[in-house]
Amino acid sequence: MPVPDARACLAGAAAPAGRPASRRRLLVLAVGGLAASVAGPLRAGAAAAAPPVPVEPPAGSARPPASASPPAPLGSDASPVPPPPRGDRAWRTAFLAPLQGPIRGNPQADDAALRFADLSLRQFLPLALPGGRLRVRLANPEGDAPLQVGAASVGWRRGRSGAGVQPGSLRPLSFDGARTVQVPPGATRFSDPVALPPPAPGGVAAEPADLALSLFLPQRSPRASWHPVGGRSSHRSLAGDHVDAPDFPEPPAAPPDRALYFVDRVEVEAPAAARLWVAFGDSITDGAWHRVDTDGSWPAQWNHRWRRAPGAAARPPLAVLNAGLGGNRLLSAGESAPGRLRYRDEVLALPGAVGVAIQIGINDLGQAAPAQLPAVAQALRDGWIALAREAREAGLRAVGVTLLPVGGSFYDRPEVEAARRRHNDWLRRSRVVDAVIDADRLLRDPRRPAALRAAWTEDHLHPNDAGYARLAALTVQVLARAGLEPPRR
Repeated sequence: MPVPDARACLAGAAAPAGRPASRRRLLVLAVGGLAASVAGPLRAGAAAAAPPVPVEPPAGSARPPASASPPAPLGSDASPVPPPPRGDRAWRTAFLAPLQGPIRGNPQADDAALRFADLSLRQFLPLALPGGRLRVRLANPEGDAPLQVGAASVGWRRGRSGAGVQPGSLRPLSFDGARTVQVPPGATRFSDPVALPPPAPGGVAAEPADLALSLFLPQRSPRASWHPVGGRSSHRSLAGDHVDAPDFPEPPAAPPDRALYFVDRVEVEAPAAARLWVAFGDSITDGAWHRVDTDGSWPAQWNHRWRRAPGAAARPPLAVLNAGLGGNRLLSAGESAPGRLRYRDEVLALPGAVGVAIQIGINDLGQAAPAQLPAVAQALRDGWIALAREAREAGLRAVGVTLLPVGGSFYDRPEVEAARRRHNDWLRRSRVVDAVIDADRLLRDPRRPAALRAAWTEDHLHPNDAGYARLAALTVQVLARAGLEPPRR
């Protein structure tokens, strides 16, 4: 089934000519791009279209019911500690998805639209790092009630589209030995480790296959914890438990979306020497406007270039994780926590992390009132200094990505452009980071430097697949010139 076209979803999103962009449009469209508009979630299996997104300003077989395990402390991982990997193996994050809450004012992504009951979800997770056994982390950070999962399974995706799973690859997920699990509000739960057979051939050489995660939600789900724009299509079933079905039964004419629900991490048993870089930012990092079911985002294409580099097979594994989240600001919250609060869990605390590429700030500038913009711009610079300092204190290298031009978008205001240029000039000369990836100079129109080149954008705010490819190539070049990654031979 086709994913709704992003251009149609964003129709009417631009501000009228001659007027500043309304702040009521900004949160998801600003740096969510096609975020929740493409993610047209369904209520208990009913079909839903994906209209333009109005956004408020930021301020199987029957199974027993889920066990009523005692609540975990808020924000904790209530999972039992699995046996450590043997020898020179270690748990390394291979998939990361920052989560947020529902979107106020959007009938396709508000609280009522993102409740599910008596259906199964099948979501596809691209793994940046291959490994042996794996474990999945379910998450309920935004929940107003426990998340009840009646059954769960994992397997390898069949092909690069559709909801099918490779025959023979499906394996049940257990949690402390049980098929059912309850995740309290604010908590996370890791599954027990599970080993999958090798994926069938047919994918891209040296690339892990997509992991298929299926969840049966037997009763009304809590307030959604979701990632509006994933890189893969996501599917809902007809009523009932279908997590063990290789061919997933979907409602007629129900389009898939791009969202991920109640999962924020997959870890694999990898060589202990495996190293991780994290791309940290907003929807430009997340990959808004890249084609669904492709690895078109900037971090994914960066990861591919490293994995296919000459001599890569002879070096310890090296992977790039995507910690981008649409609409995210560094300094203040909207439907998602501010970047400064996401940073520790999604970057600094990751075992095996050795570097971070920071790309965040255009939402802070674009959504600031004119009178507040000078103070916000200074706070943004201070925030970047703190991110770089914390990375170094944690033993990571930090590189910075200049802010892209926004001419022609709803952020197109003279004071925003001036603040953006000042931020980029400061970043280039400040030496606050170990290297600068100058996305601004790379992708701007040389005749109109306040705008992206038309061939590399669809909405004047985010790159398209071709733009992301250029940014990935530049990233690899800059890191190599700086002697950061991969190691010189």
